[in-house]
Amino acid sequence: MLKLWCLVVLGGFGLEVIFGETFTAIPENLLNCYRSNVTKDLPQPPLTTKLLIELIRKLEFDKSSPHIRTLTNAVLHTAKYDGVRRTGGGDELDGIIPYRASGEHFYKYQFIVDHLTPGDTLQFPRDAINEVEFCILHLIVSNTIDQWPNKSCKDCIVEQGVLWDKWGSISGGHLITGLASALQKEKLTLGRLMDNIQANDTFSASTRNQIIDNVLFSTIVGDLAEVLIRQGVDPVIGVVGNWNDTLLPRLHYLEVDAWDMSGAELLAGIDAILLADRVKDWLDILEGIRLSQLIDMYYSDRGVAFDRSYRACERFKKLQGLFDAFDLVDYVSAAAKILQTTGRYGVYLEENAIDKLAFGIVDSYKKTAELLGKSQVDCDERAEDPGRMELIVILDGTWQSYNIHQFASYGGEVLQENISANVSDDTVNLEFQRSDGTLVTQLIDFRN
Repeated sequence: MLKLWCLVVLGGFGLEVIFGETFTAIPENLLNCYRSNVTKDLPQPPLTTKLLIELIRKLEFDKSSPHIRTLTNAVLHTAKYDGVRRTGGGDELDGIIPYRASGEHFYKYQFIVDHLTPGDTLQFPRDAINEVEFCILHLIVSNTIDQWPNKSCKDCIVEQGVLWDKWGSISGGHLITGLASALQKEKLTLGRLMDNIQANDTFSASTRNQIIDNVLFSTIVGDLAEVLIRQGVDPVIGVVGNWNDTLLPRLHYLEVDAWDMSGAELLAGIDAILLADRVKDWLDILEGIRLSQLIDMYYSDRGVAFDRSYRACERFKKLQGLFDAFDLVDYVSAAAKILQTTGRYGVYLEENAIDKLAFGIVDSYKKTAELLGKSQVDCDERAEDPGRMELIVILDGTWQSYNIHQFASYGGEVLQENISANVSDDTVNLEFQRSDGTLVTQLIDFRN
């Protein structure tokens, strides 16, 4: 059962109606991730799909870690929180944290967690990871835009929640939200949702009968609805950004002020809906499959073990089937109408205007996706089990710190594509040389 309520706040411009239970104020469990004493010392690891996989794997290793369905939902409701931006309140003073969910990404997220894929934070295995790891997980699964003026005339736009992958950068949050929704499928009429939200409903009967599908909304349709509301005619979709450093990806920049559906969100939306379409079938084959395993297999040359055609390098081969399976125009139209009601987008579009714009939005999306597909990196069909081996990695302590980080990031990605530790049976020895020439040896024993 959905937990619903409506709060009316008397503000300076009249009545302000807030629906649901998710506020723009940062939740208590995430506050430390925005406190200066934590953020100033927060490590800056390379933002890759491997990082997401390893953090989820740590959650799964905890004895209290729940089933994939419960864990994915717990990550959605505990670690993910979209649209958080720095406010104009200056630095942190006397417990005042100058951040809140004021970005446009928040409204879609709020609607999903409050009304489409409900859950709670109680099942999240919080003791499995430390505070730093939790904050990093939060940052890589949460979508937002950080924008500020620089010395040139052009604003600097950083897209957060993006992960580097050799088959195209993706939004980690779309994977989590899409899979959580697929494991808790829900289809509701727009009229039913409006009744639940207790919003002022002036929609026509035909509009009230339109369907909101939580999987489609969480992966592709919700983003396209935002594009429709914020851009309308001649939309810019699928903007591909640039990383600060291809060897050490930490910041993802956008050159165009159009982030309603970025390239990373477009690719992850396709991936998420492809996985969402089959995940329940795969669970019927192997009930104990883990979330980290599923993501790891998909973003590899091997593909998902149950059907090796499901892999990121083949995502565009399945695209036409995706287009044929759904009437995206009607779904986008319904999503735009509900988001316009529950969010704050600074514009109001009438029903017939939304219906007309939806055709152009979906057509633009299909054309953009097909163009991106032409630049897709091919699969490596040579991928195979390399057998067992002993690997010794020695880093020269005289290197500059940044160069060591570059090597560890890029070299690690190359090695991990071909060599992976058996996390139930292997040991790894790491040997580092200090600047004075002495060696530091660290043993990682996966067996114990």
